[in-house]
Amino acid sequence: MAQKRKNQEFSCMVKEATISFTDTGKGYPNIVLLHGFLESKQVWKNWITSFPKSYRIITIDLPGHGQSDTIGYYHSMELLSDIVLGVLKHIGIRRYFLFGHSMGGYVSLAFNARHPEHLKGLGLIQSTPLADSPERKKIRDKAIKLVKKDFKKYVDVTLTALFSNSFKKKNPNLINQMLKLAQQMSPQSIAASLHGLKDRPSHVSTLQNSSTPCLLLAGESDKTVPLSDLLHVFETSPKTEIIIIPNGSHMAYLEQLDDCITPCIQFIKNHSSGLLTQTSLVNT
Repeated sequence: MAQKRKNQEFSCMVKEATISFTDTGKGYPNIVLLHGFLESKQVWKNWITSFPKSYRIITIDLPGHGQSDTIGYYHSMELLSDIVLGVLKHIGIRRYFLFGHSMGGYVSLAFNARHPEHLKGLGLIQSTPLADSPERKKIRDKAIKLVKKDFKKYVDVTLTALFSNSFKKKNPNLINQMLKLAQQMSPQSIAASLHGLKDRPSHVSTLQNSSTPCLLLAGESDKTVPLSDLLHVFETSPKTEIIIIPNGSHMAYLEQLDDCITPCIQFIKNHSSGLLTQTSLVNT
């Protein structure tokens, strides 16, 4: 049974922007959670209560999301990774596990490429080290145009499409709450993120040569991040593990919480004690 934990909300200035974050617990290890595109740190509430009480957990509103400021018109993943580093320096922690969902995973990959000395482990939750394909880049360009024309419609269509149909039918309140928060974003912040997502580089070679242990948490039915792509990354990256969530959508981390958080906790335990093996597991 999950234990109730009091989330402490704070903010700090990084690159002249106000960045909002939570800092829960005073134990060890340190766990940092980064949300995806059109999301906020609020998506991690159930994760925080599901982690062992001894963990210290930090969640961050990435720029333009939640209660954090937008920084100009271009949010590169490298810029966002430096924002994350600034928050963690403000908090005063130097070593941590970094987990990111979707866009949060892209930010985590940029962080690993730029600041690997801070990481105990890296978790990509329904995310990928691959860059956008040319076709995907064209879709991003169309999305930027739609955002400028009718950003609320874009938010509604984009966010709801990420969930499985069965979950949407059973959890309309959660979907509506996430939509409401996303619609509070400005068109500028949405477009800034889309530009950064479109231009992000591939980090496949980074993972292949990285000394940072990495967990790939893949949704079997994820249309945004195809399982086949992640299997190839796993097979060519010696310090990666992969967990496949049966029937998991792009939002499996919310839809199938236990199936997702259990392997993350095991990954943390393994690499807190220095263990490292390449394994491929399928939850059943």
